[in-house]
Amino acid sequence: MASDFADGNDSFQLLHPEMQEQLYRMDWRALRPIQAGAIQRIVSGNSHLIISAPTAGGKTEAAFLPVISLILNDHSNGVRAMYIGPLKALINDQFRRLEDLCKRSNIPVHKWHGDVAASAKKELRKNPGGVLLITPESVESLFINYADRLEAMFSRLAFVVIDELHSFIGTERGAHLRSLLCRLARRSRLSVRLIALSATFGEEQGLEAARHWLSFRQDDKVQRIESPPSDKWLRYQVKGYLRSGKAYARPETMQAPERVSTEPEVTDDDRRLLGDLFEIFRDKTALVFANNKTQLEFYTDLLKGHCKELGMRDSFRDHHGSLSKAEREETEAALRSNVPTVAFCSSTLEMGIDVGLIKLVGQVGPPWSVSSLTQRLGRSGRDEDEPSELRMFIEEDEPGPNTSLVNRVFPDLLQAVAMSELLFERWSEPPQADRLHASTLIQQVLSVIAQHGGTHALQHRQKELQIYIRKSTIADQHVE
Repeated sequence: MASDFADGNDSFQLLHPEMQEQLYRMDWRALRPIQAGAIQRIVSGNSHLIISAPTAGGKTEAAFLPVISLILNDHSNGVRAMYIGPLKALINDQFRRLEDLCKRSNIPVHKWHGDVAASAKKELRKNPGGVLLITPESVESLFINYADRLEAMFSRLAFVVIDELHSFIGTERGAHLRSLLCRLARRSRLSVRLIALSATFGEEQGLEAARHWLSFRQDDKVQRIESPPSDKWLRYQVKGYLRSGKAYARPETMQAPERVSTEPEVTDDDRRLLGDLFEIFRDKTALVFANNKTQLEFYTDLLKGHCKELGMRDSFRDHHGSLSKAEREETEAALRSNVPTVAFCSSTLEMGIDVGLIKLVGQVGPPWSVSSLTQRLGRSGRDEDEPSELRMFIEEDEPGPNTSLVNRVFPDLLQAVAMSELLFERWSEPPQADRLHASTLIQQVLSVIAQHGGTHALQHRQKELQIYIRKSTIADQHVE
């Protein structure tokens, strides 16, 4: 059966035999090029690594197939590999995938975030080992609340996999995570290797920012592997809608309503857009992104009502961060089922959560960034024989006598067209990696004080030097 892996046979042979057997049991037929390349770099090298590929490009397996192979025979106590993800839902999804990979290897897989049961967290603290999936905020919680368990949990930490790296670069949350990574590395007796997963960066400036973020100014210690450009077909449409009435109302002629309603008024313009949404998305498994929670709930409720009026099965749901965990997971399960489901969603479903084979993606209003638009488009067409498909719907007010010059050029439509052109050119916004985050610095100083029960800068620096010398000695012995 090994002949099925002929294209990546050299890389396949680098995997632990138990991992090879597990791939056979999971009915794998071949390694993707990015997976074969990552196995070579991780097993045979010692640098940090950036793995770039579109959504559903196999990045998670590219990182964890070699990582699990390297730690499989080491049964010492302590977490050996850590996965850090930006969303709880993404961690839950990756947890299922890693459990499948580790099913027969006796490597425990743990997750830790706000929705995880206290009993599971207690078990991890008592018997740490294997792979831990966690959010940055929960790493912070470990440092502050369980400082006495850090040595037992992380003294053997060898790998940290950071998912959706582009979402961290240049942000306060990213600065926070960088500090936490330094603190984690200090707890380990090994040289911790960082493996970052991300969508394609597009511009060289974005790649350099990613290298700098990951290496802490030692860019030469970071390698990158990128999936080859896709030749997948793309179906793409931008459709504009002209809304009447709003632009003609003058402030002095507008009267206060007798009763303030909490329900948005449905206009003929709304019905025109909703009619198109219904005709295009019904009987499909699809995601429709809107720019705010109120907007997506408005469309979902009206389409549900329309289905009820027609006596049809209601296939429309919503998904955003303000919903309960149970409601979000119910929508995710419906998307993964064989029953056509349309989810009106916020950025909660923008990242690589596995929600099955999405046939079509919608976008109501211009997206916030080209990077976000690229992520959303990449959610569709995961089947090799299907194109990626996105429909964008833009509403503009009909110009009136008092309409400003800016609004006369239809700015939302102009933004949508410009972003689409940049998407086709494979451009995305370079991250602002050089921003200073003073608030994060203050927060982390307080966090270190809370962790140690009091400390001072000189003592902290001396510990860093001792750990650096110890790790250098271990590295030299490894080379010998």
